This record gives sequence, C-alpha cells and structure tokens, in this order.
Amino acid sequence: MTTHNKYAGEIKASLGGQERVFKLTFERLVHLEDATGKSVMELSRTITAQTFKTMDIVEIVYQGLLGAGGKFEKNAIGRMVLDDGLIASAGIASNILASLFLTKDELSPLVEGENQSKTTDTQSKNT
Repeated sequence: MTTHNKYAGEIKASLGGQERVFKLTFERLVHLEDATGKSVMELSRTITAQTFKTMDIVEIVYQGLLGAGGKFEKNAIGRMVLDDGLIASAGIASNILASLFLTKDELSPLVEGENQSKTTDTQSKNT
C-alpha cells in the first residue's frame, strides 16, 4: 500500500519488507534524469505503457529514497525491487513520479484552510 503526504511531496510504500519514505527533491530529479537519459515525462509514459526498463524503476526508487534522506546502495535497491516484484515496484516508482505533478496549492496546507475561512466569513456576512 502506498500513502501520500502531499504537503511534503513524500510518499510511503513498502519495499524490502519495510515501510519506507520516498521523495524526489530537485537534486534527486536531476540525478534521475541524468542516470536514465529520460525526462520525468518520458519515465512516466514508459511506466504507464509498461515499456520501462528495470533500471528505470530501480533508479526512480533509489533517487526517491535518497531524496527522503535514506542511505542505500543501488544494488541493494535493485535486489529489493526484484524480490518485491517488478510490477509492484513499478507502482511505487509511478507514485514517486506522480508526487512531482502536484501544484504548489495542492502542497500547501494553508490554502485549504484560508479558502474555508473566506467562505465562512462571507457566509457569516450574508446571514
């Protein structure tokens, strides 16, 4: 199961028998695109079309773990990806990439509260 912390741009998912946190920071995103030779959109399309390479999945998962502060060797991540199954790991990779497509408003916990306050204030004045 994968859960999202949309306010921090993080996801949590089980990999290698443990729940782990994944986050693609700008630095990790640059490393990901350099390592795969593909843009984030190309990577997203290959996962959706199920035409991905194993190393694409390993690299996405690896960079996501590093971005969340993890300290892992890429070979260890490769073993976990294969042990957990490539399709399940591709799902994690897909969710890691999806976390990049949230807008700033969706990431901010204040926006929803501010909008609710304005609505409440307006409703109070109208009643």
